[in-house]
Amino acid sequence: MVSKLWKNYNSTHAYDGYFTKDNKLRKHATIISSILERYGKKKLQEIEKNCQSTISARGINFRVYAANNRAEEKKWPLDIIPRIIPKTQWNKVSKGLKQRVKALNLFIDDAYNQKKIFKDKVVPKEIIFNSPYYIKECEGFSPKHKAWSNISGVDLIRNTNGDYLVLEDNLRVPSGVSYMLENRMVMRDVFPELFTRYKVASIHQYTNKLFNCMVECIPKKNC
Repeated sequence: MVSKLWKNYNSTHAYDGYFTKDNKLRKHATIISSILERYGKKKLQEIEKNCQSTISARGINFRVYAANNRAEEKKWPLDIIPRIIPKTQWNKVSKGLKQRVKALNLFIDDAYNQKKIFKDKVVPKEIIFNSPYYIKECEGFSPKHKAWSNISGVDLIRNTNGDYLVLEDNLRVPSGVSYMLENRMVMRDVFPELFTRYKVASIHQYTNKLFNCMVECIPKKNC
């Protein structure tokens, strides 16, 4: 049941994961809507406070650089109201992300080896070769599975129709991975009911899978 407070809510200018454009609850938002309404404002504020306390206790910070290039540590902001992605949607997004990451790795491998993308004039070679991040010593080298980037931090956004779009790819230092893991642990501590009422996909094997991937891709000393 939708509260009367949302009667005049306008969601036509952006995609809302909970409400349709005619202010009706989306199917996947029904359970969490009843939870939030049952908790009420006071209880939710208490959960929010516990969330911030947990973040402080864990020391989850991120660094922001000012105009003078001085670094400032700030607490990691975490919204206790989650964005729910149904499995059918995530399966499609996941398939596209895997394809995208594979394409990026193949691009990097081509740039350091056959350089077909420059010969075909798809990308101007000056953009790559004049970059301070282009490592000339890597020319002629290709890692196992051509996996140059084993961790890819892909930032996703949604347009007004709800379609997922890639904002940017973070291949060099994808620090967002650690926040993803911490977010899950904090939410499980402060809002456990969400995990009992929803079948939330597990991420607890992530670090093990990453470790195994890295071990497989790192060249052996006697190679």
